[in-house]
Formats: sequence, structure tokens, C-alpha cells
Amino acid sequence: MYKRQSASTLLQEARSLNATVFVDRELGRGRSEFSVPPGAELRNLISQSAARALGAIGPNWRLQPPSAPARVQLHDPEWAKSPEDSATRLWEQFESHQPSTLSVESGSLSLEVSDTRAIVSNGFDNHYPSSKLQLAARVRAKGGAPVMMHLDARHQADIRWQAAFADALQRSQRAQAAIPNESGAYDLLLLSSAYRPRGDADYGLWTALVHQCNARLAAAGLARYQVGQEILASPARGDALSIRSDGARDYGWRSAPFDNDGHAVRRFSIVENGKAAGHSLRYSEAAQKGVEANGGVRDLVMDSGTRSIEQLGTPDDRPLLVVHEIENLH
Repeated sequence: MYKRQSASTLLQEARSLNATVFVDRELGRGRSEFSVPPGAELRNLISQSAARALGAIGPNWRLQPPSAPARVQLHDPEWAKSPEDSATRLWEQFESHQPSTLSVESGSLSLEVSDTRAIVSNGFDNHYPSSKLQLAARVRAKGGAPVMMHLDARHQADIRWQAAFADALQRSQRAQAAIPNESGAYDLLLLSSAYRPRGDADYGLWTALVHQCNARLAAAGLARYQVGQEILASPARGDALSIRSDGARDYGWRSAPFDNDGHAVRRFSIVENGKAAGHSLRYSEAAQKGVEANGGVRDLVMDSGTRSIEQLGTPDDRPLLVVHEIENLH
């Protein structure tokens, strides 16, 4: 991974190797993870990790035959040729597209180019290359308030520098002009920017839903989410919610051909017409049920409604509160 910060011209490089060991027995599967420090004896680390995995055997299951991994593109071949040079060029692009009406107070850019490989004793052996660009900057418009600007991309064609700066400029100006709302009942209109996640493990407004649709929690009786349960009542404006996990989109941020257990990632519905529709199933939960795993929740995709944004934004009996962004969800 290569990182660049505005406070320094130093370009830092970091390389790491992480491994997961699984031990399968009739009673279930044990799992252990370890990192490989420079100069370490890999064989000894695997043996030690396997011994730890034997002490973490899970509940009964039956092993499923390997499924074909999803076909998905996840890397930019130009970035992979020379990550160091690519990181430098990307930072230069960021600086060259900065408008004069917006100042950058601090910022950092990281470019990760990796190759992930899974080797499973049932015969599965596959790998895939991937690249990830992450940029975070604290910016301020003239006369505006400071806001964070985030840009995530897997390849060059996904980067829209002008749109990213224009969005940051508008948010800075809105934040400065914001005033408290009067108390009372409002209809809420959440724009797409309000659903924006804040990190790899964060799903923005949907974080609680993603956590609750876990099959392991449901089996233990610890989840309020149950298939068929109403998640959201039909809204006064718009259509009932339908949302699914899609980890097989080309260049999707959380897309992957297979998960950390080496099993294929699959699309699945989480909510259909306002009701809970399915659980995230890692290998252990799927094996206990005797069904195929889906790789867990990945990128979320909401179905489009039948009403336009102009129709949704038309005032009704109650005042309408339009939400552009939600901060501090946790």
C-alpha cells in the first residue's frame, strides 16, 4: 500500500501478509488467523495456527462442494504496473483539480494493490487481483464551514474529480448556512448522499440492518431481524423499500469473487417490499443449514421507486425536511 499526505512529500510503502487457517472435522470447523512478520518461518506459523484452530471447533455441519467464484473485475491494470508512480500521479490530479474557491486544510491518499488467493482442501484454488484508492481531505469553501471530502475508487474511470470537489463545495456552504429546525412533525426526504458509508466496515444509515440480518445472530436468538418481518412501513411518499446485497458488480467497493473462507460471493435480497427477505450466510451458517453460502453482506443496492425526486420533494400536509448528509451515526 502506498500513502501520500499533504503535510509531507514523503511517499510511504507498506507490505503485509495475513493468513487464515481452517481445520475441518466431523464436529465442525476451527479457524485461526495470523500475520507473517518479515523473516518468519511460515511452516511453523501454520502449524501453530492449526493447533489453535483445533481448540475453536464450531457446531456440526456438512461440507458443501466448491462453487464457481463470481466473475468480477476489481483492479486497474495501469495502477498495478507501478503503484508508487500511480499514487504520485493521483495526488497530482487531486491538487490540479482543486478549485480556487475551495481550500484543502489537510488530506491523505492511499493506493492499495493486492492479490488474494484461496486454497481449500476440497480442491478450490483461485486468486484475484484488486486495487483500491482511498482519499480523505478536510476542505473549506470561502465563507464556508470545514467538511470532509472522501473519494473511493477501484480504477481510474471511476474518479470524478470535478464532481467530488463540487459536492464538497456545496456541503461546506450548506454547513455554514445551516440553522436549527423548529420542533414538530416532518416528512423526511433522504438524498443518496445521506446513505454514504464512512468506512470499509460501515454502511451508513444501513449499519444496524446489516448487523441484524446475520444468520449466526438469528440462530442464537440475538437478532430482531426475522425473514418476513416488516422492516419499514409503506411510506407516505414514495414506494416500499427493496434492498439487496450485490458483491458481484465490476469494481464494486466490497465486491469479490469469493469470501475469506474461499467460497463464492452471491447476490441476495435483504429487504423486499418493506419486509425482511434473507440473511447473510458465511460458510459456517450455510453449512449448518445445508445451503450455499452467499459471502455475507457486500455493497447495498436499493431498487428505484416509481416517483421522481421532484414528486417526492413536493410539500404535502406536513413540512418536508430534506437530508443531504448524516454525521456521527455511531
